[in-house]
Amino acid sequence: MSSKTLLLAVLFITYQAKAQNADMEKALADAIDIQVGGTFGKPRVSPKVEKLGIAQVSIKFKTVSTAKLNISAKKQGLLGKSSAGSRTASSTAFLNFSDQEMGPQDYQEITNHFYYTLQRKLKENGIDTVAWSNIESTDFFKNAGDNANEFPKTESNDEDASVTYNAFRGGHISNGMGFAFLKMKSNSKMCDAIGAPTFFANIVLDFVDLDIQGGSSVRSSQGNSFGVGASTTASFSAKHNALADIVITNSSSLLSNNKEQAETWVVKSDIPAGVPYATAMEENEEKVKKKTVLQSLFHKSEALKRTPLVVTTTKENYKNAAKKAAENYATAIVGKFKAMKAG
Repeated sequence: MSSKTLLLAVLFITYQAKAQNADMEKALADAIDIQVGGTFGKPRVSPKVEKLGIAQVSIKFKTVSTAKLNISAKKQGLLGKSSAGSRTASSTAFLNFSDQEMGPQDYQEITNHFYYTLQRKLKENGIDTVAWSNIESTDFFKNAGDNANEFPKTESNDEDASVTYNAFRGGHISNGMGFAFLKMKSNSKMCDAIGAPTFFANIVLDFVDLDIQGGSSVRSSQGNSFGVGASTTASFSAKHNALADIVITNSSSLLSNNKEQAETWVVKSDIPAGVPYATAMEENEEKVKKKTVLQSLFHKSEALKRTPLVVTTTKENYKNAAKKAAENYATAIVGKFKAMKAG
């Protein structure tokens, strides 16, 4: 093969790789919807961003996850269709480590990794960033972010459990939605102080993708000519699917500027890590919560409740996959900025 032919081959492979990366970036960016004022209006902040202050990165790491689906049935009557009842199908999964549990330093490492990755990718694509030291020195950050001592924050119940960490052990300022009037004015002053719009990232990182598909059917008996003995029986079914993949889901972030304009960036479809991390996933009867006789009498949807799943992994596998999901989300954010600039 001549040197010219080899060069052409290398260029072709490079072109293909770039095209694939561009396609992936676009697909990831499409997972984000930008909402303005609670609607899908025209964004006014993101198309003009040349420099960005990443003022918050909060990641909620789920360790118990539950998906629910309400299944309803309709019956036909003389006046049209009416309800014939409903049931709730649910599926719960528990995260388990076979070697050693995740520690505070591990969760903090992943959280900071997302911050650094987003910062790097923004700069690689022509968007400068504000140093963290400049952000935390502003009056707004000092006052609104004075709840740092409340984190890491642990939340737990029978169906969901999580622990939330903030980048660099900072405070939690925004839940991803818009600020109230006075807080928005203070944030506007912060944007002036740092010379850039601010971005407050709120991330939910789940360890499993749970999906439920439900159906219903209705059987009616008309009874006699006077309607005596008429009855309606509704039956319900659910199909449960589960994939052991770490995903960014149900997440929303806030972008705002010194003109008190704001955008909410919502993850409308899950952003997966796309790398295997689980060593096992199996049903576990021991995780079923025991009910009293009285609770069982009034709980009619047990048949639609899947036996709890246990997803087992190693700490190293989990950290690697979590970082990959975070990197993909950073790619999605940068891709969205590029798309907004391109119009």
